Amino acid sequence: MRALCLTLALALSALLPACVEPDLGDEPLLCNAGTPRCPHDYVCVAQKDGSEHCVREGSARSATARSDGGVAELDAE
Repeated sequence: MRALCLTLALALSALLPACVEPDLGDEPLLCNAGTPRCPHDYVCVAQKDGSEHCVREGSARSATARSDGGVAELDAE
């Protein structure tokens, strides 16, 4: 019985990290060519150099993002 409890405790503790969303930062990724373009809570923003970055919604860099899901244009900093 003790071994069963220990095994169950280890199995449950292995699942806990899967429930936590990592903090990716304000501009962590390039936009995907398919759908969805960016992770949840991020929008795709075109840079002056032609690249497209996923930018966290509500951040200063996402202020010009288009609400229709299209790519917004933003000068690179």
